[in-house]
Formats: sequence, structure tokens, C-alpha cells
Amino acid sequence: MKKIFYIFSTLILFVSCEKDITVDLPQPEEKYVVEGYIEQYQHPYVFISKNSAYFEEISLSSIMEKMVLDAEVTVSDGFTTEVLELIYDSLQFPYYKYVGSTIIGEAGKKYDLTIKIGSEVLTASTFIPNPVQLDSIKYICETDYEIGNDTIDSLGLGFLWFYFTDPDTLGNYYKMYTKVLGEDSIFYPPFASVSEDKIINNQFVEFSTYRGQDPLIEIPDDEYYKWFFKGGDTIIFKFQTIDVRTYQFWYTLEMDNSSGGPFSTPITVRTNIDGGLGIWGGYGVFIDTTIAKLKNDFLAK
Repeated sequence: MKKIFYIFSTLILFVSCEKDITVDLPQPEEKYVVEGYIEQYQHPYVFISKNSAYFEEISLSSIMEKMVLDAEVTVSDGFTTEVLELIYDSLQFPYYKYVGSTIIGEAGKKYDLTIKIGSEVLTASTFIPNPVQLDSIKYICETDYEIGNDTIDSLGLGFLWFYFTDPDTLGNYYKMYTKVLGEDSIFYPPFASVSEDKIINNQFVEFSTYRGQDPLIEIPDDEYYKWFFKGGDTIIFKFQTIDVRTYQFWYTLEMDNSSGGPFSTPITVRTNIDGGLGIWGGYGVFIDTTIAKLKNDFLAK
């Protein structure tokens, strides 16, 4: 997975003096980065790339240049082993991924990943936890929220709320995605998309979330309303259960993305890839859909 950093220059003032700071970071050891998924009811798929230096210039073309397109990727469920095929997918950047066609994810099963690139071998294991069903989801319009856009204000902006009971065994981990039908080509995670049940164990809970966004598209400050859902949207919500190592990867990655650059406290992104970096994760899946009511429908209550 590739991160795009926004680095701001730092100026230190002390008794009207200025001091230049030079950060000399060593060139990192070249490693392979894996982002692999085995979802319940779906075939596995895997992205493979090379890592890069912290200050290396990032662009769509430079990311594509780091993609590894000559790997041998196999997935095994203990009974069946298949070699994944490299395909081009125009809907999911970085476009090239290795996809299975035989193995389909099942809850409660363990899956092993093996990647051979030249003389190097990367391995990982994961399993798909049983999905946790949601009690319900609903859209709640923030009727007092206005942005100065008559068209959008008339529809209303709001958040998606979801309700469920956490199982009575401690150690459940969750990840969520949203998709607006007709607008989003795939599911996108909102920021802070993962959670654990350390505080909510065996409780009925309710949470809200905003709309997930394509990480490759920067939202201008004056279009911050795009983080909201709006009246009339058909919202598809994907609620996933994950194991602890998958949770640790996504949690530390999200914390690192919001850490504020090279002068903040460093965060080590966790990985479960032996011989490389990244994640091979299993995902239990529960999907629900709701239609966001228009603002006038809420005002009419």
C-alpha cells in the first residue's frame, strides 16, 4: 500500500534567531509490500509493490512503476491450492492485482498466502472470523447544518448510524466501508475505519460514520460536505469482522497517516507478512443498505 504524505516546512524561532534543520534519512532497505484480501463469499486478491523512501516524490505514475507484475502468488485453504492470475482492474487503483478464481472465502477457515519473486519468498496466514450481524442501520439528517449550497442544503446532509450487539467474548475487531450507489465504483473506508471491543464487549452499541472517500482524490476545503451523505443517497454499508493482526495493521497505518509528518512521534506500522511488509487479511462480511431521507422528510416529523 502506498501513502501520500503532506510535508510542511518547519521554522524554529528562539530569541529572534533562525536555525536551519537538515534531516538526513538513510535510504531504506528495498522490501516488497503486500496488500491482500480474502473476504467471505469472494475470491482472494493481492496487490504487490516495492517500498520507497520517505521523501521520495509520489505520483500515480511512480506508484505504478513500483508494482510487481512478475510474482507467483498462491493461496491455500488447507485442501485446495491455487495460483492467482494477474489482471488489470480499471476500477481499483493501482489497477494490477493478482486474483483467484477457485477458492472462495468462508467464515472460520484459515488461508495461507505464498509469494515468490525471483529467489525471495514471502508468506502469511490469516483466517476469516464469523461475521457480526448489525441490528439495523439508518441515515440521520443534520437538519440545522447548512453549507450555502442551495441544491445540497435542500437535500440535507447527515451521517450513517449503525447498531449491533458485540459478542460476549472479548477480542472482536471490526472494519467498515461505505458505498453510494451510482456514485462510488467500489467500497471506500472512512478514516478511523477499524475498532475493537475492549470497551463495548457484550454490549448493545450505536455508532455513526461519515462517507468513505477515494484516497487518491483530495477534497478541497470548500467541498468538505462531500464527507457527509446527502438526502436521496442509496447507502451500502459493509461491516467486517477481522482478526487482531489485521486490526493492528490498519489501526497503526491510520495512526501513521495522521501523525503529522517526519517530526512527530514515529509509529511502526504492524505487518503479518513474513519476508516483507503489509497485510494478508481475512474479512467476515455483513452488508446492509438504506436510502437517505430528504431533509424535508425529517423536518416534517
